[in-house]
Amino acid sequence: MGCTNKAQRGKVVVPNNISKINASYPSKAKLQIKQKDSSGKQTGISSIAFNFTKPFLFSAENLTLPNVTHVSRCVLPGIDPRGENEKKCQDICLYIYNKEDILLALFDGHGKEGEKVVAVCASVVESFFKENIENYRENPEKFLEDLCNSCDSNVKTTGNGIDSTNSGSTAVVVLVHNNSIYAASLGDSRALLGTGLVSGELPVPKAQNHEDNKHKYPLIQGIIPVQLTKDQKPEDPDEYARILKNGGIIKRINDNGKQIGPFRVFDSSGKYPGLAMSRSIGDSSGSSLGVISTPICTSLPLNNKEKFIVLASDGVWDVIDNEDVVTFIENFRKKCLQTCSPPVQVEASTTIIANLLAEEARMRWLNIISEEDVMIDDISVIVLQFKENE
Repeated sequence: MGCTNKAQRGKVVVPNNISKINASYPSKAKLQIKQKDSSGKQTGISSIAFNFTKPFLFSAENLTLPNVTHVSRCVLPGIDPRGENEKKCQDICLYIYNKEDILLALFDGHGKEGEKVVAVCASVVESFFKENIENYRENPEKFLEDLCNSCDSNVKTTGNGIDSTNSGSTAVVVLVHNNSIYAASLGDSRALLGTGLVSGELPVPKAQNHEDNKHKYPLIQGIIPVQLTKDQKPEDPDEYARILKNGGIIKRINDNGKQIGPFRVFDSSGKYPGLAMSRSIGDSSGSSLGVISTPICTSLPLNNKEKFIVLASDGVWDVIDNEDVVTFIENFRKKCLQTCSPPVQVEASTTIIANLLAEEARMRWLNIISEEDVMIDDISVIVLQFKENE
């Protein structure tokens, strides 16, 4: 069930100069990284310079479907700024449509076989949509559930060349069908709606992800962020109860007496699998511990005030909150190109909106690197834009 919510319109606030910003992103970076000892005390500073990765996936299309007009996608591979570790891109996102419906899907892989897992999932999505969408017209949520479980069973199939013991993927899938939005998710990739009006029930409780380090701008006039999917973390009460019932342990990693990182799922030994999510595709070692592949599904009827849907991996959500994502997209989407090839110089006037948001996320990762000396995560974005009805 959603959270009952009276009709509300976008906040009327003065933009913090975002409308005057010419979003422009470099192809390389120079950073000062703080060096710290095991207690977290700074012991020095190191300087590094590195080139940013080029898009792994990049495409956009104008659409003639009911309700929607344009879709774009971009995947920016992650990078180790120090160049000490080879980082394979483990994100994939795609869209597929017929004359009436459009399906958006995004997978964020993990583990040694993560890139194989997401490749299988992308293949399953395309074939499952083409072969089965007509059979689920009256039950689109069942379609999404069966699609996610089909991805999981294909990943775990013996003899497919994938060891899914400790490898898997998140999933977020959105279907726009019959004047409604249907969403399903596994893990912590997320779908978000930018709209001018919310009425009735929210698909999931309002996200409590507003953090100062993820937020730069106040909401602009007439845009409201509505989260369509629920992040599935092990510490969530419902997820926690299921995992404990199946013999799992939920804890954070202990580093010399200091609790670090997110809560994770472990077996009784406390060593494996260390999953930072409670539902996923693959991850066979977590199946007996209550880590399931059945997604949480939601739905929301269209009211002709929708502006766009964005799907993104945690490479975005770890550094930008919901409010800033919708503010950024709303401000720049009409300034971006409808179709193009990956540009040499990335700015609003030279690229698609999915690429622009991904680049904004990547720039925000630089602050984290300077403080924590980590790698930049893979960053995936799909943006679907709706017809505007005045």
